[in-house]
Amino acid sequence: MFEWKDVSGRLASLTKTSNNRMTILHDMIETQKNTVDVLLAEVAIESVEVAKSASLLASALSRFEDFVMVLDNLETAGRS
Repeated sequence: MFEWKDVSGRLASLTKTSNNRMTILHDMIETQKNTVDVLLAEVAIESVEVAKSASLLASALSRFEDFVMVLDNLETAGRS
């Protein structure tokens, strides 16, 4: 009977240790999931900002091109 109590105690200890490690593993996975979610949200926000910047730059270059063409036309007209 003593052996059974000894084995039972060891199994209970093993189960407690296993449950504790599973809880730690679960907490680590939750932390990593939350970190990835935050990172994904920040990347999405950054992507929007980059797209806005690219659009603004394209618009500025287009206006600069228009300005250069008008200036060229004025110089050509002035020579005639």
